[in-house]
Amino acid sequence: MADGMIERDPATGKIIFNSIGTFNAVKSPYQKYLMRYENGTIRTDKQRDVFVERLLSVEYNDKDGNLIVVEASKTHVNGIPMSQCMSNCNGLTFGDGEFFIDGYGAGKILADEYTELQGYEDKGNNPKDVPDHNVMSVGRSQPGDFWEPFHSASKSGNGYRNKNDINPIEENASRDEATNYVRYEKGSEGFNQIMNYIRKYFKKNETENN
Repeated sequence: MADGMIERDPATGKIIFNSIGTFNAVKSPYQKYLMRYENGTIRTDKQRDVFVERLLSVEYNDKDGNLIVVEASKTHVNGIPMSQCMSNCNGLTFGDGEFFIDGYGAGKILADEYTELQGYEDKGNNPKDVPDHNVMSVGRSQPGDFWEPFHSASKSGNGYRNKNDINPIEENASRDEATNYVRYEKGSEGFNQIMNYIRKYFKKNETENN
């Protein structure tokens, strides 16, 4: 579910990406892939720029040690859908699955484009019944003035649509599954920690075009 209020090209409906002319490369988990990105910004309806990274290519070595370079425009890389590599959780929730967006950028988008459901923040180990919402975000254990989520998921039907890093997109995940996005084993130290993070719930702001 895209938020629909990030600045878009009227002709194509796609989010407008403004390159800042710099690039970076990041090793994927387990060091299997080298991801090359173009840095840039997208803009909220309140005219605030949000830093994002747009995938350009993925590199890896095949079984014979040959370097393979796959452009982001391709549908697959080494047998996995390229869509897995295009975004992180925040990029899936707020950027049409086309960008990597860090927690600070996601916080900007939530502040400009969404309204928090006041009084409903909870934790995985102490859940509340929550009214209809568009986004659930999971963040630090102590609330602050600016919400910078570690993870975000969009409501879809009776579950959530989300992903962790370059892992596959999950559809219809339960609230607990979307909270434990790292998939820690139940009862482990990591699980207990993540289920103690604060969850906040947000409704998408209405616009004249909705």
